[in-house]
Amino acid sequence: MYRLDSDKELKMWHEAIFVFDSSALLGFYYLPFKERVKIYDLFSKNLKNRIWIPHHVLYEYEKNREEVILKPISEKYNPLKKNIFTKIKESVDNIINRIEELDNTTKRYDKHPHLNPESIQDFKLTTQHFKDSFINFENKVSQEINLIEEEITSLKDNDDLKAIIENSFFIGREYSFDEIMEITKEGKHRYEFSIPPGYEDAKTKKGTQVFGDLIIWKQILEIAKTKNKPIIFICNDIKEDWCKIEKNNFQKKIKNPREELIKEIYDYANIDFWIYDQPEFLYKSNTFFRTKIEDKNIENLSKAVLEEEVLIIKCSNCGKSNYFDQSIFNFDEFECVSTLQKGIELVNEYHLYEYEECYNCNNEFTIVFKIWEYPTGIQEHEEIDVKKGVLIKSIDFTTDLIGE
Repeated sequence: MYRLDSDKELKMWHEAIFVFDSSALLGFYYLPFKERVKIYDLFSKNLKNRIWIPHHVLYEYEKNREEVILKPISEKYNPLKKNIFTKIKESVDNIINRIEELDNTTKRYDKHPHLNPESIQDFKLTTQHFKDSFINFENKVSQEINLIEEEITSLKDNDDLKAIIENSFFIGREYSFDEIMEITKEGKHRYEFSIPPGYEDAKTKKGTQVFGDLIIWKQILEIAKTKNKPIIFICNDIKEDWCKIEKNNFQKKIKNPREELIKEIYDYANIDFWIYDQPEFLYKSNTFFRTKIEDKNIENLSKAVLEEEVLIIKCSNCGKSNYFDQSIFNFDEFECVSTLQKGIELVNEYHLYEYEECYNCNNEFTIVFKIWEYPTGIQEHEEIDVKKGVLIKSIDFTTDLIGE
């Protein structure tokens, strides 16, 4: 079953065990509470006794839960305060300083330049009134943000999602250390030959966490054989060691599970297997079970968990992670820094320098976006260099200069 037709899909939705990865569980925090309640209703009615998580997923969820709960503060509200309000204040102060400079330059009657001081004084009053209005506006918005942040923080101790997981999900057994060691032995062979899942984690993780996805897969195989029902796996950590990927603009979509996984679980347990990302799971639940999760909230969730729009930099000074939305970078201001001949074509290298401060300690990062054009009109590859910080998560980027 390397493709999923509509009849097969409908059958699976009414028979399958739904298995959630930690990335999908954590993704529910990006939805408003009223939408999460609709999902809990889906769990208790349509999917009752059919929602399950491997024990390793529970471990990863609990390890990352508090950090994800607080992400709206670090990713959204801190940049709002730092990048928007600070820059507005700087602009207002700059205007007032320029007007004061104009007043000092033109106030003498006995030499040029000389202007009527009354009009300048009137405008100085206008700008000062605007500054006062902005200060009042900033205070009101800051109070509103503080209330929102308090509400977000309170979720750590009054967590509706955690309660649902504990009360409504079946949880797989915990593997012993010896079992995990056996999986790591198999994992070395699988990863050497890029046999899914999990081999991409070898690039970024250490210790037994390198084999976390493989441990989850082994636990899925076990429940598949025990329950003898199809498995639908919900996962937001979309990587090529789990599935074939379609990419549109900055968003990744699952095309289908890796064929090796479909065959392995069928050979092992004689059952069918499919993967959805979390937004697709919610769209499908609206279709198959007539849930009423709003499309706009699913779209916002998709942007939050699937689009590669956030650049993450770990500060070398204080060790805190900083989140920068790609929209703040001026990708129309790349400059060509070198041109080299390669055969009959030219290789053009473009750089963009951006400067951002750590939200915690004001350490300034130098972020260098680099693009290579080869052949003419084609963006061959790109990379990001960071000074005074460590790049944790990259973003895709391009420039309209390519092809001009």
